[in-house]
Amino acid sequence: MRMIDNFKEDMKKLQGYTTQEKIAYIRDYYIWHIVVILAVVVIVVSSIISAATKKDAVLIGMMLNAGNEGGMAAQALCEDFLQKENLDPKKFEVELNAGMIFMPENKEAAASNSATQDVLMARISGKLLDFVAGNYNAMLTLAYSDYFVDLSKVLTDEQIETYKDRILYMDSAVLEELRKAAESEDYSADIKIPDPKKPELMKTPVPILLSMAGSEPLKAVYPNTTEVIVFAVTQNYPNHQNLISFVDYLLNH
Repeated sequence: MRMIDNFKEDMKKLQGYTTQEKIAYIRDYYIWHIVVILAVVVIVVSSIISAATKKDAVLIGMMLNAGNEGGMAAQALCEDFLQKENLDPKKFEVELNAGMIFMPENKEAAASNSATQDVLMARISGKLLDFVAGNYNAMLTLAYSDYFVDLSKVLTDEQIETYKDRILYMDSAVLEELRKAAESEDYSADIKIPDPKKPELMKTPVPILLSMAGSEPLKAVYPNTTEVIVFAVTQNYPNHQNLISFVDYLLNH
């Protein structure tokens, strides 16, 4: 190859040079080659280290409006769950984002709300999110934005029976009305959201949210809230079995 031939010729030239002249020659003619090679080496080494230390995510979640106080508690919650499930924290992790804001009733939070919805859509479409937890109003709004899945398709029959008093419902008929209004840009449509606790008054009730009232692990994440924290499973969730275990963990520890 031409490049190798040129390199061989340069090596012959260098045989008669002093050490200082050799350094100057290499600096003038080969400095960019050396820089590129070093950059490639750094990238390769970084990739190897990253691959060797990367942990498998057994669960991926988001806890909305947790605030600064909830961040460390959320991390402790993840570590405790791994321990309860006998999963090695050096190999496995629960990816939990406790820094997102979604307050649909707060006009000043419009930018944060929009950013959170963008993150939700991207992660759900990419099968990179299992669950979302947050305060009642925020979660009900997201439920009627079609982010969540029917809990009866995720939880076991035993869990549905055990937690039946905690289940909150969405009317899929109302969701369809909202979708049609959005598609037709009918902003004057007066569509009322039915009481999630009264599925008997809905046309097509779907179990969509799970109240986490009294959950000790979540009390630490939301120490200053007086609102009920609710839990939902996202569309395209990737970790079914761990979700089942996580719900029991939140409600029984």
